Amino acid sequence: MERRSRLVPFIGLLGLAVLIVGIPASGAIPNPGDGRFYGCMVKATGVVKLINYPKVNTCPKGQRLIDWGRTGPQGPQGPEGGTGVQGGQGAQGTQGLQGAPGITKITLQEVIEEDTHNGLVDESLSVNVECPVGSKVTGGGFSSPAYTLRVIRSNPEGNGWEVRVRKMETGDPPVVRVYAICMTTEPSTVIAKVAKKGKGK
Repeated sequence: MERRSRLVPFIGLLGLAVLIVGIPASGAIPNPGDGRFYGCMVKATGVVKLINYPKVNTCPKGQRLIDWGRTGPQGPQGPEGGTGVQGGQGAQGTQGLQGAPGITKITLQEVIEEDTHNGLVDESLSVNVECPVGSKVTGGGFSSPAYTLRVIRSNPEGNGWEVRVRKMETGDPPVVRVYAICMTTEPSTVIAKVAKKGKGK
């Protein structure tokens, strides 16, 4: 009889301990603050028990506090996928605005003027050739068979080309030939009059 009276209180205490461990924590799970789950994991077995965090924020000895449900770090980029199926043809777009009219034809023309240097030694002579109306000078130059002339300048002048020479020796009057290269966007051109500058030192 004495043995039976001692055994009953011991069994009652063991059942009470199991009942306390099995009671779940009260409150909202997951945590409404951050939407994560919190629990205590038994290190020896890996068993996890949910807890009401942050009301319960520590775990018993031999267990570790863990949480999950968060967005993890971005993983590495995966391999490039294969070529997809070609899509259908799209609808025709609206017609664009008409562009400005372009150049239909470019004509290059050489305009020439000759003049004879009848002056004395050390006198200079300017010969100027103009491009036709509607065209524009793009270049020019000169030629002279005589060695008695010295070229002072050869450059564009207005819408033409000008050459200025100086007579260095006596002898037959030398001939100066000046030309201009003129460009026009019209299919036909009209030769304009050639303007010559007078003689002078």
